[in-house]
Amino acid sequence: MKKLILLGALLIVFSGCTEELNPENIFEKGLNPYREYQINDTKVAKLVEDGILETESATKGLDLKKSSAHLISYTKLGQYGSGEIRILAYFTDEGLKRVNDNITYGTRVTNKIINFTCKFEYSYKNGQYTWTTNFPYDL
Repeated sequence: MKKLILLGALLIVFSGCTEELNPENIFEKGLNPYREYQINDTKVAKLVEDGILETESATKGLDLKKSSAHLISYTKLGQYGSGEIRILAYFTDEGLKRVNDNITYGTRVTNKIINFTCKFEYSYKNGQYTWTTNFPYDL
């Protein structure tokens, strides 16, 4: 019986109690579905966010001054990087009119706010990037 209790105590000590029991750490690691990750390559993040937002604003009729782009994921493998950008934007009056003119069925768009994502790929060799978008309207 003593051997069984000793074995149980040793198993508990070696298996579970290695980390400090802090409620904030437990909540941060286990219960919180949202995590913050540091982006190491802020130069590429800024370049891609600004470039994609500027191009999407010009082609889709978005107000560049009120719109913003946010890098939500990024993975770098050697000379290649890929990730996803979330764009939160406002339509200009001309852009909203263009969207509504192209809608053949369904309801017209009355809300000027839109959000969509762009998946991009970046090459560290030549500094170029390309992306695809899930913009919900045909233009």
